[in-house]
Amino acid sequence: MTKNRHIRIANTKPLASMRTRERTTPPLTAVFLAAFVATSCSKSQAQPEHAVPAVKEPATVVPTKVDTLDVPADGKQFKPPVHPEQIPAGAWYCDMGLVHWAQLKEGNHQCPLCKMELKQKK
Repeated sequence: MTKNRHIRIANTKPLASMRTRERTTPPLTAVFLAAFVATSCSKSQAQPEHAVPAVKEPATVVPTKVDTLDVPADGKQFKPPVHPEQIPAGAWYCDMGLVHWAQLKEGNHQCPLCKMELKQKK
């Protein structure tokens, strides 16, 4: 064993310099905090005390008629996919949220594109 158990690490600063740094940090923080508060609170953004907040009225939804698409008996791929409401009644379609395949004949109940089961529009 060595006689010196404490090893001095090179380039270490004495404790006194660390204490002075701690003393200078809070005033700098206070300066930055004061600058932030001064710039974020301006009179142009503040509302007068007597002002009534504006209330937005809900938008009214007007239902629109959806045009049905022409679907051949053998089927058709839709690029881009369409909404199920656009498929005519009685057609078989692949419902993945949007429709990418539809056909009028019953067939084997399987989408030729993705192999999912086809649903019949009622």
